[in-house]
Amino acid sequence: MPGLSPQAQAKLSMLEGFALKVQRLYGLVEQYAMDRTGGELLGMAIKRVLGQLKREFMAVGYEGMAQIAGAMEMAAHRGTNQQFKTRVMRELVGNIKSQIEIEQRITRVEGTERPEDEDAK
Repeated sequence: MPGLSPQAQAKLSMLEGFALKVQRLYGLVEQYAMDRTGGELLGMAIKRVLGQLKREFMAVGYEGMAQIAGAMEMAAHRGTNQQFKTRVMRELVGNIKSQIEIEQRITRVEGTERPEDEDAK
C-alpha cells in the first residue's frame, strides 16, 4: 500500500491534535452536565478551551470548525439553563468531531503517494 506524502502526514498529525483537544472539550461538557452546583468553574473552562480552539481552527484555515466552536462559545455564554446548554454543546461537539474525521479521511485519500510508474501513464 502506498504511503502518505509528508504534507499529508503533517496535516493528519495536526488533525489528531485537534481531535485530542475536542475530546478534552467533550469531557468538560460531560462534567458540566453532571455538575449539580451550577457549573460556573466548568463553564469558564469550557469557554477558555472553545476560545483557543476557535483561534487555532481559524489559524489553519478551518473556518467551518471555527464557526462551530464560536457557536458553542456563544451557547456557553448564554444565561439559559444548564440542560439546554449541555444539549447544545453536546450536539456541537459531535459536529466538530465529525468534521475532523471527514478531514482525516479526505487527507488520507488525497495524500496517498502514487508509485512513479502510475504517474508516467
